[in-house]
Amino acid sequence: MRIFMQVSTYSYKSYHYFAVQLKKIMPDLVFGVQTSTKSALDFLKNQKNIDYWIFEKDQSFFADKVTKYEGLHDFEQLLHHKSLWRVVATDRRLGRAYLYGTEGYEFKQKSNRNYILRAFSAKLKWFESLFQEFNPDIFMPAMAMSDVGVTIIKQLCDKHDVIYAVPDSLRVQNYCCFTNTPQIVFPIIDETYQKLLNDHNSIDLN
Repeated sequence: MRIFMQVSTYSYKSYHYFAVQLKKIMPDLVFGVQTSTKSALDFLKNQKNIDYWIFEKDQSFFADKVTKYEGLHDFEQLLHHKSLWRVVATDRRLGRAYLYGTEGYEFKQKSNRNYILRAFSAKLKWFESLFQEFNPDIFMPAMAMSDVGVTIIKQLCDKHDVIYAVPDSLRVQNYCCFTNTPQIVFPIIDETYQKLLNDHNSIDLN
């Protein structure tokens, strides 16, 4: 089985620890990891527990001045709301023009349609190349991300029949949970919670 992890500044040690524990149970697991954070790269390259496939940001994709409009159109058609710009609006940088009353990044190109589409196209091509090269069975996105990559990754997981599993913390010490949606919702937990509320007299909690 092949597990691809996307890690950020705040999650790389947690994801690595998780990978180490899984490796003890299933020694044949293969792990890929993607990050553009220097501290994460240094840590992952110097640790001795796991021989990761490490994917750094390939600047050649982002240096390309050609926008692949056909690829963007195909991507947009798979979106349930059929709007590429709704995805752009979720990006703290590319969607800066849509942000009001929230923290973001100042971005000079926020109203440059051609630049935004070219950057979106480059990121889409780059993530597609990662999926093709590593061929994951499970993809673990980084937590608390807010860029177009969130939607791209989910879309590619659906397209390639890859399990999308993003972790989140619980209010129970040393436990976490996984969800298969970027919205970080947990239908099973919600349903169980409602059942406990509505049928508490008929449920044996011992």
